[in-house]
Amino acid sequence: MKAIVKTKREFGAVEVRDVPEPAIVRDNHVKLQIKSVAVCGSDVHTYEYIPSSHYIPVPLIMGHEYSGVVVETGSKVTDFKVGDRVMGEAVANCGLCVNCRAGKSTACVSPDKFGLTVDGAMAEAFVVEDRFLHHLPDNVPFEDAAAAQPFAVSLHCVFDNCVVKPGDSVVVYGPGIIGNAAAQLANACGAGAVFLCGVSADVKERLAIADRLGLIPVNLEETPIEEAVKKRTGRSDVDVVIEASGSGAALAGGIKILRKAGCLSVVSIFPKPAEVALADLVRKEIHMRTSYTGDWTNYDRTLTLLSQGKLQIAPLIKTYDYRDAPKALEDAYNKEVLKPVLNF
Repeated sequence: MKAIVKTKREFGAVEVRDVPEPAIVRDNHVKLQIKSVAVCGSDVHTYEYIPSSHYIPVPLIMGHEYSGVVVETGSKVTDFKVGDRVMGEAVANCGLCVNCRAGKSTACVSPDKFGLTVDGAMAEAFVVEDRFLHHLPDNVPFEDAAAAQPFAVSLHCVFDNCVVKPGDSVVVYGPGIIGNAAAQLANACGAGAVFLCGVSADVKERLAIADRLGLIPVNLEETPIEEAVKKRTGRSDVDVVIEASGSGAALAGGIKILRKAGCLSVVSIFPKPAEVALADLVRKEIHMRTSYTGDWTNYDRTLTLLSQGKLQIAPLIKTYDYRDAPKALEDAYNKEVLKPVLNF
């Protein structure tokens, strides 16, 4: 079968290769014919091979945001049958560690990360445990379902690791899909003003999309966030800051503009250490939470919201034939497209 493979520990080095087709080896396994796989920011980091990607083995089949059709099931699979439309989770938690047993699977001690620590789903076929799959609503296309994983990550951030109340002013740093989804979810919570911040490189694509979705785009290289907030709300601070950019400067700016006793939620993966003004965090008694991946409920609720039209994912994606995967990764790296989706 064909698969998208990271071949070397260097920039680029991604190829479409022939690899052996996976087989069901456990009675709870499900084999999928992959239909769509979205390119995640982590995939872009793998393509770029940033320092924090040192743990990724090569060669490795990439991809962890996927959807497809069930073509085979293990003997003990009861919730899925051949022909079912499904999407899958990105991280396989162990289910046995102290955190998993306590209901905190997002903090699993020893997870397998598809496309990062073990082979992923950028291939014509993929085998996964049934507990990591979700049935697709009939009105959710494969492309949208593949790109829904970051929405589940954002839902975990906004609803589980943040507090957004009706009328709140919210600043989201990072206009990628996780930041955009977080901003949409904050709007859904009834926020009074949601500012989505980026830089000049984001204006043509990412901030333009934010504007069309009813968010307030801010190019920080042209307009200080304090100025944008003051103009819109009449205040000099905000109630909630969500950091989804991975920028130390953005994190510092978020702490500065956040009101006393405000909520700071960090969902980004920082490529290098960031300096944080801990004294300001303490003196302002800021409630800071970190957020990583999403659990089964986050995925399920995301699909429900997409099915109900309460979240918009289609405007964020651009589809590519899987044979053009290197081009899709290059476009994502250059910020020429917000969310590439590979169709198989």
